Amino acid sequence: MIELIRNVTNFAALAFLFLAGSVQAATISEGSSYKDSSTLIDLNPADFVGSGRCGYGDSVINDGCSVTMKSNPYSRDAYGRYDPWGGTWIDSQDLSDVIWTVEPGRAFQILTFALTDAFDQPVSELLGESFFTLSVDDAEWTIDAREANGTLHWITVAFDKPTTSANVHFSTRLNDGWGIKAAMVTVAPVPLPAAGWLGLAGLAGLVALGRRKRS
Repeated sequence: MIELIRNVTNFAALAFLFLAGSVQAATISEGSSYKDSSTLIDLNPADFVGSGRCGYGDSVINDGCSVTMKSNPYSRDAYGRYDPWGGTWIDSQDLSDVIWTVEPGRAFQILTFALTDAFDQPVSELLGESFFTLSVDDAEWTIDAREANGTLHWITVAFDKPTTSANVHFSTRLNDGWGIKAAMVTVAPVPLPAAGWLGLAGLAGLVALGRRKRS
């Protein structure tokens, strides 16, 4: 009987891994900064890969060819980017294209994070008009017009099935940087197939019946 219970549990886990590893569809919207079952995840500059030309605007430190972590929203190089919860944030370093690989070490279906200071630069004679697009799989979210310095958006990416990883693509005009922080995932529960629930219910009944006979 114990072996049967183990088999049902293992089957549920395998089904969950199959769902998490399959191709998922996503939707992107503006959402809340907090969800009841959300888990805060660490942001590491190594998880962000920039492409195209290196940034060289006034907010850039070092060579401007990779994102960096910043902590002082009042420093000259902050340029309107900040952590809404008062800590460090990932700064884009004015790169035009950045891909963030999200791998929190657990399956999830919802990703939320704070986006600050995107698309706030005026038209440039050299670089043209700015823009901002955020994409995950085939889903896109855009800022349609220039915003005030430091504008905050709470972004929610929802997947139609559990996933263990996602690639978030940020695209903007060169030297119109942004920051992100307060990243959270809503952990997907391990699903137990309907047959598994029925099997466990039947096993529970057999256990109860056995106890009555022994008594």
